[in-house]
Amino acid sequence: MTTDNAITIEEKIGQLCFVRFDENHINENIIHLVSNHHIGGVLLTNELFEKPKQVHHITDYLQRYAGVGRPLFIGIEGAEHPLTLSGMTQPIPHNMMEQLNNRLYTKQQAELYGKELRAVGINTIIAPNVRFDDGNPKPFVDLFRPKMQHAIATMEGYKKAVVQSVPNVDAIIENIAASNATNKGRIRLYVDKLLKNTSALFLQGDSIHFKNNIALLRETFGFDGLIVANFHSTNVTANELIEALHDGADAFVIHDNYEKQLTLLNELTEQAKAGAILETRLENAVHRLLELKQSDGFGTIYPYDRDAFRQRMFAQLVETANNLHK
Repeated sequence: MTTDNAITIEEKIGQLCFVRFDENHINENIIHLVSNHHIGGVLLTNELFEKPKQVHHITDYLQRYAGVGRPLFIGIEGAEHPLTLSGMTQPIPHNMMEQLNNRLYTKQQAELYGKELRAVGINTIIAPNVRFDDGNPKPFVDLFRPKMQHAIATMEGYKKAVVQSVPNVDAIIENIAASNATNKGRIRLYVDKLLKNTSALFLQGDSIHFKNNIALLRETFGFDGLIVANFHSTNVTANELIEALHDGADAFVIHDNYEKQLTLLNELTEQAKAGAILETRLENAVHRLLELKQSDGFGTIYPYDRDAFRQRMFAQLVETANNLHK
């Protein structure tokens, strides 16, 4: 899948859809979505993986079923809990990193965790999720700098590990708009730095601010990367997904069961064939998606090497600990 014109409408619609997968083993449902509907990505949301090798088995088979030349986004949401019950680093929550206030440590922790994710076949993490509703009484403009500094350090760490960091930016954009701070020099500086460290962003697709948030990102801050609309609702309709696409989204995350995911894929395909989806919008979205998938980290699942995995993890932990205490 190297050119936009070489793929069918069914494949284009599939590429725009990322699905949530709750199981801890490959099953026929996810195989069908990946191999027959050519979905663009899978978010692993099960919290009961036992060991790294179990995760690697899933990612390896997902990419195999997707086929040669069809790289998948294979991701997880956030880094607030360990991916496996044993064998991987316990990630430190973003708010604790802010309290430690050591950006080098923040970056190194993200790089360490990112390398572990790459080793088990994960190329994308939906993080960081910068929030401003954590009870801190300070005004938004005073909280903005330290929170953004650590968010940027986190993204730099993941980038070094060849993991695509996709931050959830709803709170950032909405607070900037509410504070009328789009033209403040410090605000622009840190938003620009954050956007330079990613090629994709997460926005809440069912937010009342969704369309305005996209306009601010595209027109004011000049972001030209992938915007993923995240729909947590289990009642999302094909028409809502189409509306999000027309508002400027390039892909969707569908948090629902297999039957609903399959129904939405089929409905979207029929709507596209009937002309209900603007052709220019569909082509632009697919182009952004495929362009990003040509970058490092997509489509390749390296063989699992337990000993090398452990040695790399231990060496990185020692280096991180030494730098923390300098």
